[in-house]
Amino acid sequence: MTTFAAARFSRLLPLLAAAALAAPLTAQNCFFGDFGTRIGAGTTDTVYAMRPIGFAFPLNGATYTHIHVNDHGFVQLSNGGVPAPLTSGSAALYTPTAANFVAGGPKIAPLYSDITLANGGECYLKSTATQCTVTWHDARPYGFVAPRFTFQLALQSNGAVRFVYGPGCSNQSTAGGVSANAIVGVTPGGGSAPAPVDFAAGGTNFAATTYEAFVGANTFDLASNSIRLSPSWFGTMYAPLGAPVNCPVAARYGVGCDGMKLAGVGLPAIGNAGFQLRADAVPAVSPLAFFAFGSAVQDPGVGLGALLGMTGCTAYTNADLGFYAGTPKDAAGASVCSLPVPATAALVGMTLSVQALGLSLANAFGIAASNGVELRVGEDGSSVFLNPALQMVPIVPGTFSMGSSAASPDVEAMHPVTLTRAFWMAKHEVTQAQFQAVMGSNPSYFQGAAYANAAQRPVESVSWNDAMAYCAALTASEAAAGRVPAGYQYRLPTEAEWEYCCRAGTTTPWYTGAGLLTSQANFAGAVPDGMFGSSGQTAAVGSYAPNAWGLHDMHGNVQEWCLDRHGIFTSAPATDPYVLSGVYRVLRGGDFHVFTPAANCRSARRNFTSETASIWTVGFRVVLGPTLVP
Repeated sequence: MTTFAAARFSRLLPLLAAAALAAPLTAQNCFFGDFGTRIGAGTTDTVYAMRPIGFAFPLNGATYTHIHVNDHGFVQLSNGGVPAPLTSGSAALYTPTAANFVAGGPKIAPLYSDITLANGGECYLKSTATQCTVTWHDARPYGFVAPRFTFQLALQSNGAVRFVYGPGCSNQSTAGGVSANAIVGVTPGGGSAPAPVDFAAGGTNFAATTYEAFVGANTFDLASNSIRLSPSWFGTMYAPLGAPVNCPVAARYGVGCDGMKLAGVGLPAIGNAGFQLRADAVPAVSPLAFFAFGSAVQDPGVGLGALLGMTGCTAYTNADLGFYAGTPKDAAGASVCSLPVPATAALVGMTLSVQALGLSLANAFGIAASNGVELRVGEDGSSVFLNPALQMVPIVPGTFSMGSSAASPDVEAMHPVTLTRAFWMAKHEVTQAQFQAVMGSNPSYFQGAAYANAAQRPVESVSWNDAMAYCAALTASEAAAGRVPAGYQYRLPTEAEWEYCCRAGTTTPWYTGAGLLTSQANFAGAVPDGMFGSSGQTAAVGSYAPNAWGLHDMHGNVQEWCLDRHGIFTSAPATDPYVLSGVYRVLRGGDFHVFTPAANCRSARRNFTSETASIWTVGFRVVLGPTLVP
């Protein structure tokens, strides 16, 4: 058997990246993959030692610096132990009523219920200067063997709270009565409980305490979901964030032999340098565990009794990726394999299977085997949840041919362009309603009752400066709501980003193919303007079929401002191009006007004008991309 040091396994994931499905930054409802430090395991009715939050967490006009975590799905806040928390064994820990929730000091409860971490459950905490994360891993209802489930709480330095729930989360207890209930929410403590809310519906609560009560066993309805609570000057806003998408997974399956167990420590999220696999109950005769990695999950597994004389043992991986040595066994009988996951988006969706092996005296073959663990690489929970009202479409980095071989070589010279960072592009051009909501004005010509559905038409008669002001204001408001990733901003697309998105993988003159019809886009007066001759008019965004990436009106409707100044193309390859020098700003896409032929709507077609010009055929759409504008 060939073995390698565990540290070398970090090379395996980049080598497999080419075989993985590329995925954009669209994580939803994901756990934060780095769980941090284990603060408790296998406990029941226990309050763990006080820990620092990492910052002063604001709640209802006060701030708190310390957190007291227990194994019943809620935490208490204090400043150095004041106010005093509940103590281990307290009946209030396993009696989830609204009265118990508001009694005493501040509490935050992702799933206050009669649950236990006995027989393999764990609790983790990670504190940074901006976020404190608590994870209850492999918890289960008291008195029940299954289901086992994981849920997580994240406190953020701006006062926001996030609850993340894995599949199977439930409320029940063999103790019965109110112990089968569950409470979810936030309270500063004190007073009587107000009326509960419905987190799944979203809304705003004006009381100091915001909570939902799940009365009776198996009434909890937030499994495989995520909830965000955000403080505001008029109350607490709460909203569900939806079902999991592109999230990391470390799921146990099967049963080990000779007592061996295997579990992930954290999750295989891209960029999680701290992810580990831990083999527990490694047999006494084995100095460490070996970790077998495979490309296929075997569930049910292959019995090894008849094959190798390993009675009661099962193979849960095809082990075609090799065997890797873990760390020497610690005092608790555990051996660890570190598996740092590179921050490579192409790894998202890749699946591996893992099983731990150890020397054993329990069978003739001399080897014990653990349960299996399925690993699926995904985005980390730190991925930001975008405002769904903006309808932003995730765009994967890539290389394409920009320009056209048929046009003047200094205007549209074809050349390879590589975009190295993921971004989002708006599904539609910015509408009059959106511009009005952000800027408080609407400069459009085609507005008012005379034009059907005017609010959903693209805003036009906007200068490049107007569009930039809109982007700055949108960035500010969305960042204040916690919906802008670090290092990103709402802005105009670069010219390269625009053409990359317009083409959507095509190489033809239009994303529709070799030609463009007025049934496919609004150009050449396709929508007559009865009030102004036959010049044409804008159409409501989304009136025409989108391209292959789900983007509407990239041909026609209104010309769209780009971030760049107009420059000369060359045939040289370019990476993340952005032109800063020049007199004019770039326009792309063509427009509705009767004198705009299909040729002016081509994917490669370039136009330009002064950044101060406000023209009734010109609008814009936004991207959420890497910061380029100071």
